[in-house]
Amino acid sequence: MPSRIVCKGTAAAIAARRIRTILVTLSSKGEWARLAKGHNVQSKFINTSTGDTVKIGDLSYQLKKPRRPELVPINHMMDALPQTVARHLRWIMQKDLLGQDVFLIGPPGPLRRSIAMQYLELTKREVEYVALTRDTTETDLKQRREIKAGTAFYVDQVAGCESVLGSLC
Repeated sequence: MPSRIVCKGTAAAIAARRIRTILVTLSSKGEWARLAKGHNVQSKFINTSTGDTVKIGDLSYQLKKPRRPELVPINHMMDALPQTVARHLRWIMQKDLLGQDVFLIGPPGPLRRSIAMQYLELTKREVEYVALTRDTTETDLKQRREIKAGTAFYVDQVAGCESVLGSLC
């Protein structure tokens, strides 16, 4: 599946560019200028004395070094984010800074996962994917039984490890 929501050259990208052009021409009308400006996601990290910071609009997030950098998503951020995606990323950052949970709902398709991956890439956070089916039980999410040399032992699964470490899954 493509990692970008609006690919360059598609009808949606062309329509977004046209709307942006119209809003810029109407920018002298005050409210239209505010709408055209919207939330700015700074793709360049701000380097401070305490480390890197990511800003979305008026919110800023202090980046932390990931424990397992191989689990940080890459190539999900777009050069020019659509306004709706920037608003979603700002909302997720706001919830994250408050320590609240985020549950994305929407129509079928890759949009929710793409927004989540973009936020995780932007904030350099690890992610692990857990596939759920109707046959998945609570025990499947916590531990898995393995047998080695005739001895049975339990190994923590992704959800169990991540809840102990405080990561996302």
